[in-house]
Amino acid sequence: MWLLLGCSQVKHVKEPQELLVEAENMHQAAIERDRLLEILDRRDSSLGLYRDPVTRPLVESFFIDLTGSAKISKPIMHYADRHDISFLLAFSVAFVESGFNPRAVNVNSSSVDRGIFQLNSRSFPKLKEHEFFNPETSAKYGLAHLRFCLDEGKNDIVAMAMYNAGKQRVTSRGAPVMTLGYISRYVDYRGELEGRFTTYMRDSLWNRSFASGSDKRQAGLHIDTKGSAK
Repeated sequence: MWLLLGCSQVKHVKEPQELLVEAENMHQAAIERDRLLEILDRRDSSLGLYRDPVTRPLVESFFIDLTGSAKISKPIMHYADRHDISFLLAFSVAFVESGFNPRAVNVNSSSVDRGIFQLNSRSFPKLKEHEFFNPETSAKYGLAHLRFCLDEGKNDIVAMAMYNAGKQRVTSRGAPVMTLGYISRYVDYRGELEGRFTTYMRDSLWNRSFASGSDKRQAGLHIDTKGSAK
């Protein structure tokens, strides 16, 4: 008669070396997380976090969700980065100007504003009509002009006045009443956007783990792209 012996699964006991490696990986992940949280604590961290390869996917995901379109958000991020403009400022301008609508049109007495950044037909006479509605073109020229306004105005409030009413009008006679309302909408929206962005990034950094070992930089963060963006 054969005696059948039952087989029980033996739980793997980690060797001391494995435990040391695991502890080191956790330590390095904590250092990386703290470094990124330090960036987040700065007054406006959006551009810095975009330029960091670890958090760039998070930033891209947030702003793509914000507009509902990568075709709208990616050109804004690209040209804001090129011109060293805060993403919070760039996307707030785009929202106040057009609500992120690439087909937005505003007819003035002697000109027409079109597209995401409401490029004016008199200010950009060489552009063909269909080019105004191209998100890439709108971001390219709109953010270059915003950079000019920032350089001239020295702060975002004066820059917004110049972007809306024109440098000559603002410097010679001050901002018109309509522009003051425009600035107020910008301030309100940017404040809301900054709060949402900070919450989203902080939650993502605390609640998602880094990839371990040598793949950490390559894999980046394990993220939920929806997160707290909405």
